[in-house]
Amino acid sequence: MSPDQHQQIPAKVLDDLCSRFIINIPSEQREDLVRVLFAVELAHWFFIDFYCEDYNDLHVCSIKEFALQ
Repeated sequence: MSPDQHQQIPAKVLDDLCSRFIINIPSEQREDLVRVLFAVELAHWFFIDFYCEDYNDLHVCSIKEFALQ
């Protein structure tokens, strides 16, 4: 994959990551951008460690590319 091409993470993967890390953030922490971005970072590491390792069609992406999706 060339540097200027970005992979599209499948919706089912994003749904799973959101249900694991984003949706369940306590309401008081949703107001704190740092806490929300920490959850996004955790989801990114989970994506790299589990999805990219198990599925050959998914590739490691930067946190910025991940967060944009």
